[in-house]
Amino acid sequence: MNRFRFSNNREYYFETDYLAEKQAYQFPGYRILALQPDGSWKEIGSTKTAKQLLASKPKIKEASEQLHQLIVALSEEGPRVSFIGRFIKPVTTRVFLRGSPETTGDEVVLAAVSILDGDLEMDSSTPDPERRKRFAACRS
Repeated sequence: MNRFRFSNNREYYFETDYLAEKQAYQFPGYRILALQPDGSWKEIGSTKTAKQLLASKPKIKEASEQLHQLIVALSEEGPRVSFIGRFIKPVTTRVFLRGSPETTGDEVVLAAVSILDGDLEMDSSTPDPERRKRFAACRS
């Protein structure tokens, strides 16, 4: 192994928000273990060893500081994450019998997860603004 990546999102491993949100040298806690020929595991890297490396090697520390400066600059000047969508007139959602969209069953009632009070007492005829209002009022 010649490298590893930190990420809080397995599908999008270039995400670096953990670096921008943390203070310099506050790595997420980690340990890297390698399986040895005898079946035992040997630690080959950790948060502790990374901190020791930064403390003992001025050039590596300087490179790390430059990297953090670039990450901050990118987060301020780079592209912003945004949600782009469109509102459509709500439609009736139905259960697909045996998973077939050609054989529909009962209407799926509008509801929230149970921790947000579940039943919102609405059906497919409830206007969209009222739906959003009731959902926003859950557990408030």
